[in-house]
Amino acid sequence: MLSTPTTPPSLPIRLGRATCAAFAAIALFTSTPVSAQDFCEQDGLIVLQVESTAFAPQWADETNSTGYTGACFLRWAGADQFATPGVGTLSYTFNVEHAGTYNLRIRNRYSDPERNDCWTRFDGGTWTKTVSHTPNVWTWSTRYQLAEGTPTFDAAQYLNEGLHTFEISARSQDFRIDRVHLYLDTASDPQSINHPESSGGCEVATWTPAGFCAQDDLVVFQVESTPVAPGWISGTNSTGYTGSAFYEWAGGDQYDNPGQGVLAYDFTVDDPGRYELRIRSRNNNPVANLSDDCWTRIDGGPWRKTVSHVNLVWTWSTRYVLAPETPSIESYYDLSAGPHRFEISGRSQGFRIDRVHLYKAGASDPLSIYAPESPICQPAVGTWAHVGSGLAGSLGVPTLDGAGDQTDAAFTTITLAGALPSGSASLVIGASALNVPFKGGVLVPAPDVVLGGLPLDRDGALAFSFAWPTGLPSSIDLYWQAFVPDGGAPKGLAATNGLRSTTP
Repeated sequence: MLSTPTTPPSLPIRLGRATCAAFAAIALFTSTPVSAQDFCEQDGLIVLQVESTAFAPQWADETNSTGYTGACFLRWAGADQFATPGVGTLSYTFNVEHAGTYNLRIRNRYSDPERNDCWTRFDGGTWTKTVSHTPNVWTWSTRYQLAEGTPTFDAAQYLNEGLHTFEISARSQDFRIDRVHLYLDTASDPQSINHPESSGGCEVATWTPAGFCAQDDLVVFQVESTPVAPGWISGTNSTGYTGSAFYEWAGGDQYDNPGQGVLAYDFTVDDPGRYELRIRSRNNNPVANLSDDCWTRIDGGPWRKTVSHVNLVWTWSTRYVLAPETPSIESYYDLSAGPHRFEISGRSQGFRIDRVHLYKAGASDPLSIYAPESPICQPAVGTWAHVGSGLAGSLGVPTLDGAGDQTDAAFTTITLAGALPSGSASLVIGASALNVPFKGGVLVPAPDVVLGGLPLDRDGALAFSFAWPTGLPSSIDLYWQAFVPDGGAPKGLAATNGLRSTTP
């Protein structure tokens, strides 16, 4: 029978040179969150004063325009940067607790209608022209324009739980910025200038992989991997498709009605950045610009008309049209690391879809129809390994083993067996391996933490269970070893094997 402590024993702790992350892992009986010292989302709102970061060159901090908040506002005093994003970058790191689509509003001011914008981006993605349409007053007007001559639309970004970086770079001379608000639709009075700046020191959330997992910067899903939604039919009567079938929209034209017959695909990317969107489609209409499109969106954002410009064959042609009579533009998404949802809805009667690829520049042969569908994400788990030999006592060498996947709050058990019955043990835990001679054997861990007086049952066994700490980085090694007073050992102390745990 294994003896299992029901309450944490008194812990004599010896502090070694454990790293902060590793020490958090070995403080097994306390809550040890990872802290963000920047800005924390609260109730769906993040508030950033523009002056809360180091000023990049040529941003002038000024107070000569009434109505600003905080200590000052910033004015771009350099030249126009209409074609060169990334000049004079201001950077802000913040933590999101509630994933969702966050509205971006920059409180700004300008006087020249030709100089009414800046560049912005999230998490190192593509710089986007970010425009204001209200001159000569402090305003929250904030809209994206993806290409010259195309309509502007409200600025918003889907954000996963966890840390993110928002950046502003200069575009128009004399453009002034006071503060930035990011908020969910559920936030209370989200544009009030009376909101204080968001606080720091919050617990950093982590995300769990879901759906299809990107591999080598490529995500592939067959359209038929989600059930047929109303309005779509599954077909096999057009040669050249891949997988088991294609889907064809049979629900009538939905030119002004996105969201009909939604096909949803969950996926996860580890590497943030720009992902090109390509839908392998077919339009059998002899008129190339008929039956040539669907609606698409990412992470609950706006639906976009997504067009193919090639008919009568299976094609990867995929472009966005943001408004009638405007030119089509490249189709891509700036994705943060973590889980996302891609959705397709019906638009043109007869439009057929075979598969979808999302990929970063540099992915190998990203439009190959022979690329297999991406695997379903499996949660990463930690590993346990014996390292170093033990020292025999009266009953031989006792053993130490670990069980548990080392993910946040996972049930974890350290098991000792083969020791002197009804005795006691001390468990040594270290953030590094020491491997020095000790009492006739080898001390494997650095003695950063020692848990003494752990009772063994009549079989000389112990099961020591706890919830794994949350928020630990990946690839953190900890070393474990138990020692048992035993007159049969060379110097009166038997030792288990060393044990190494490695977080996923």
